[in-house]
Amino acid sequence: MNVALEEAIMTCVGSEVAPCTLRFWRNLRAVVIGSFQSSDLEVDLDACETENIPVIRRVSGGGAVYHDEGNLNYSLFLLKSHPLAFKGFQNVFNVVGSVVTEALRALGLDVEHPSQNTITVGDRKISGLAGAVKHGAILVHGSLLIHSNLSRLSNVLGLNRMRSPANDRRAFTRSQKMDVINLEEALDHEVSLNDVKGILLTAFEDLFSVKFLPRGLTESEERLLRTLYTAKYRLKKWNFKYSP
Repeated sequence: MNVALEEAIMTCVGSEVAPCTLRFWRNLRAVVIGSFQSSDLEVDLDACETENIPVIRRVSGGGAVYHDEGNLNYSLFLLKSHPLAFKGFQNVFNVVGSVVTEALRALGLDVEHPSQNTITVGDRKISGLAGAVKHGAILVHGSLLIHSNLSRLSNVLGLNRMRSPANDRRAFTRSQKMDVINLEEALDHEVSLNDVKGILLTAFEDLFSVKFLPRGLTESEERLLRTLYTAKYRLKKWNFKYSP
């Protein structure tokens, strides 16, 4: 439902029946793979089945991530014609990564933004980003580890070493394998989820020189969410469409 909502908001922002939007959200336990990935190559499906962890394909590209209530997801939805996009999609991607990096530095972290889709503490990944240009809109979203279960993350993502069969010439996006770190471990103390959201919110407000206002879903988003959830995101033919 959460991943379906990402596409619903993106579509409605692109058709201008919803405003440009910043969203914070969390999932229960799940593995979320990129739009152009094969679950068989990225995920230990046996471990997911044993732990009752669903595998869901999102609308954006990029690599596989593990979600639980110990991480915070952030999503920015802009019209394709937004001034920030005048220099192209990559500019939006880089700006969002830089904003999140500066917000984490405001918490006292020594973080780096070595590539457009990775934010690190030392050589360990704390946040990954992905994006899409579709439906007349740009979506850049990311996942920030706060106090996630890293042992379970490694179990469902880190052990599968399968490769495409020799006769399978399809090219899939592969996840970059990196050590990861939680925000609380990096800071060496507990941190409030609301504090993290507040710092990220302030950073995005400073970027756009605006005040974000809380809102519920529009009727168009509600209708599209139900359709996408029922006809796409809950179906194996979408989530496992590149399986052998």
